[in-house]
Amino acid sequence: MPHEIDKMRRAKAAIVGRTADQSLASVISSDRGAFSGIRMLWASETAGAPMQALGRSENPNVPVGSLFSGNGIQAFSDDIEQQMKQNSALLEFAYFTLLDTNFLSELPRFFRGERNDHTEKVGDTLQFIDTQPGRGIDWTFASLENLREVVKPNNPWPYQKVAAARLFDSMRDFQQVRSGRMVVAIEDHIPAAEKMWETFITSPHMWAAVKRRDVMYCVILRAILDCWSGFSVDVGVSRLIDFCLDRFGFMPLKELYFGWKALSGLTKAGPTLPIFDEPALQSPNGDSINRISALAWDLFMFRWCETLMTEMKGNRFVIPAVTTLDAGLLAAIQSCPLKAILIHDEAGLVESIFEDERDFGECLQRAMSSETLARINDPVRRAKKKEVSQHELSLLIYSLELEAKKARNSR
Repeated sequence: MPHEIDKMRRAKAAIVGRTADQSLASVISSDRGAFSGIRMLWASETAGAPMQALGRSENPNVPVGSLFSGNGIQAFSDDIEQQMKQNSALLEFAYFTLLDTNFLSELPRFFRGERNDHTEKVGDTLQFIDTQPGRGIDWTFASLENLREVVKPNNPWPYQKVAAARLFDSMRDFQQVRSGRMVVAIEDHIPAAEKMWETFITSPHMWAAVKRRDVMYCVILRAILDCWSGFSVDVGVSRLIDFCLDRFGFMPLKELYFGWKALSGLTKAGPTLPIFDEPALQSPNGDSINRISALAWDLFMFRWCETLMTEMKGNRFVIPAVTTLDAGLLAAIQSCPLKAILIHDEAGLVESIFEDERDFGECLQRAMSSETLARINDPVRRAKKKEVSQHELSLLIYSLELEAKKARNSR
């Protein structure tokens, strides 16, 4: 495993250290050995399968967006490279649309014929998904976000949301349903929804994912608190590193990346990124905790998609798109354009690489003192990797939220 981890690091370094005009082939050849055994998806401006064929819509009433930057997707693996040397490689890109919580929440109303401000947008979006090759949808991320809700007593709504998603997934002619020529009932799919929720509720894997999201929430909350306190980006990142080592015993690099995005996007030194362009994030108010919690879910969506993109092997790749009625999630995708995904199937490793990770890496180097570096590389600490308990996370979240409330009251 250490050998595979090192290769992933080297492959990431080759991508992060690329020049602006460097092609995929050139990046790979700069350290060919690092990419051996790795499959990769690469966002390109000039080559690859066009994004319009992989779930991207230009219709403003169809809020479906790809996680990847650029106009096309290229793929690499050892096998693909060998096949290309013999003229061509047959690739399969499995497109599916990830339904977020806001969109999933509208489906029961839509299929019951209840009209509201979102009805046309939901209908147009479902129509778009219905015409896509493979017509795949995924509601696991939205279900994960509802996991704590479904265990509350007398709460039927999570069951109805999943039943409505399963109803659409089973349809053969959505246009007939939308026009009213065919009557459907989400109640027919409630038993299947109950089985799904029973599986989720009893799954250690799902609760572990919620815990990973809570780590993201802690990091983002700490970063925004430091923004409100006036810390610079470099000082804020330095404090985040110490915070993670103190509280978790390790450095969650992707969570730190998103913390850096918060510090970069909210400090007065630079322009506000779209994802942070709302009053509750820019300064403490009564809605700040709810909005930061929602932001943590939006950012954790990238981590969840990493896992989903490992589900196919060989020359078959998963390409997720996201549909949402939440402007915040669309802003998250816009603010965090994805350049590449590295997958090591044998070692079970996956890592997403964003367009601006070189800037993040340079900030990390500036933020780490010699004492911090020694602490990070301490073999005793590395050998005793700490497992953060749910109690510790809950207590930490309580403490950070209390700090946010005090910040609001002091204004």
